Amino acid sequence: MVVGPRGSVGTVGGSEMERLVVDRARDLLSRGESALLTYDLQYRKLGALDLACGGAVDVLIETLDSKKLGALETWLLGIESRRWVYTSTALEPAAGGTRGLVYAEAGERGRPLGEIRQPDGSSMLVEEHPPRPHVLLAGGGHINAALAKQLDGLEYFYTVVDPRPDFCSESRFLPARARHCLEPETFIRRGSLKDFTYAVVCSHSQSLDFDAVRALLESRFAGGIGLIGSRSKKKDFEGRLKGLDFERVEIPIGLDIGAQGVQEIALSIAASLVRFHRAGR
Repeated sequence: MVVGPRGSVGTVGGSEMERLVVDRARDLLSRGESALLTYDLQYRKLGALDLACGGAVDVLIETLDSKKLGALETWLLGIESRRWVYTSTALEPAAGGTRGLVYAEAGERGRPLGEIRQPDGSSMLVEEHPPRPHVLLAGGGHINAALAKQLDGLEYFYTVVDPRPDFCSESRFLPARARHCLEPETFIRRGSLKDFTYAVVCSHSQSLDFDAVRALLESRFAGGIGLIGSRSKKKDFEGRLKGLDFERVEIPIGLDIGAQGVQEIALSIAASLVRFHRAGR
């Protein structure tokens, strides 16, 4: 669901449940109220929606007011600073209270999560929101430019590094978290890599690729490493990087979907990144 200017409400999908949620949201918004709704998705069950998802879904619709803006700002700043954020949401408020976002705090992992019953009878949902992945794009060529658009859709952060000004420009990578007109190896050896979760090495030069991979391995970069290339490139790099745990480098990077052309290759790499960040491989 999308809430727009002046309280306009739209939907990004087209299911019956989404239509019902939008209609109810318009009504609640006009009255400045919040509500916790439950929808049964077992389509064969009497009274359930005609959806084959199974189970049920709870939807919290809340009207944000000035009292909640501080918590919302903390949440958004936590996302931008790539920190774990914890939010507390009132599901069943005590007398005089309202449903919705109550508190947000950026911190470390390890908090109690789930629905917590408070002494005053209210029910509070405590959730954790992990930092978004941050991908280092070593090279600003056509494949990484196409990959950047995929990362935008996934809401991943990314930083691009390329020694050619035209290939790391703002116009080429507008939503990038940062752009550095440097050789990838120079950037890797000069700066801290702890903010990155993955490095995609795909420059315009075999030598730049080799230097970047060597620098990443020598720096003991903790994230994943993917390298564009063929079997012969893999054999060459493997022979020249003995003793540096080259086995952890995914080459060629990307799920094997038979990709051809820039857009399909970028899609296969994006799928590989999702697998890494979701499944750790």
